[in-house]
Amino acid sequence: MNFIKNHQILIISLTIAIIVLSVLGIFIIKKWLKTSRNPNKKSASKTIKNAK
Repeated sequence: MNFIKNHQILIISLTIAIIVLSVLGIFIIKKWLKTSRNPNKKSASKTIKNAK
């Protein structure tokens, strides 16, 4: 019984950590895309032309 309670606490803490990290990751990615939008589009089009 004690093992099951510890297991539930571990799973709950892991899910909370994953949710927090995913929210932070999404926020950082959105900020990074906003700051480097123009050079990213140019480099992406160049790489597509080079690939063809």
